[in-house]
Amino acid sequence: MSSTKGFLIAFAIAYVVLAGGGLSMWGPPGYSVEYMEDHKTDHEKYLATTKSTVYKQFMQHGDAEPTDPALVELAEPLTEQAAFVVDYTATPEFIAETKRRAIYGYYFGFLNAGSLILIAFRFGRKPIAGMLDAQIAEIRDRLDRADAAKAKATTRLESAQARVGGLAADEAQAKKHADELMVRERRTLEEGTEHALAFIDQETEERKAIVAIQAVKTIRKELVEQAASAVVETYQSQRNAATEAGEINSFIGGLNRHAAQETVAK
Repeated sequence: MSSTKGFLIAFAIAYVVLAGGGLSMWGPPGYSVEYMEDHKTDHEKYLATTKSTVYKQFMQHGDAEPTDPALVELAEPLTEQAAFVVDYTATPEFIAETKRRAIYGYYFGFLNAGSLILIAFRFGRKPIAGMLDAQIAEIRDRLDRADAAKAKATTRLESAQARVGGLAADEAQAKKHADELMVRERRTLEEGTEHALAFIDQETEERKAIVAIQAVKTIRKELVEQAASAVVETYQSQRNAATEAGEINSFIGGLNRHAAQETVAK
């Protein structure tokens, strides 16, 4: 006989014994036949009263005076019914019967719950254990993946921070180089400006000198022209036969002297 079959047989026997014992000691679940034979009329009146909607509304008011007209008209009868319910539930027989039924309910509640737990533990232990192991393995896998992701994120963060630090250093170096370049460019521009100004000054002076020379030449030319014009005017004003003959003779004499000098030179 297999262990499962043996367990089921033992379980069934134990359950029947325990259930039979509880039923014999505290059964039945409802009111007993003996109790109902002795208190049938009072119990039916009790049930009819407690299940009445009017009675429930009346009991909800407590000690306050009811305001509903229907309840005001039935106040005295309902008060009598409430007194009957109080007296009936206070009888030893009703209290004992209620206690027996409560014990019966608790007993079979624990018995049934324990039976289900025992069966679940017997037949569901391996599947539950496997399911729990699978869940634990999945959780561990998730934790491992989370740790790996965290480590990867940390590495990326450190790399990013290192790159940021390198970028900061590069930025500082680039700024320093730019400052030095600006200083050199400013110095070059200043030197170029000085050279350009010196060249402009020199060229201006040279142009002034050229303009002055040209002005002197122009003045000289104008003076020569004015002198020649004055000589021509004077000559023309003083021109006569005697002066022309003298000039011709002077010119011929000059030519003769020039020819004699060339002959001697040869």
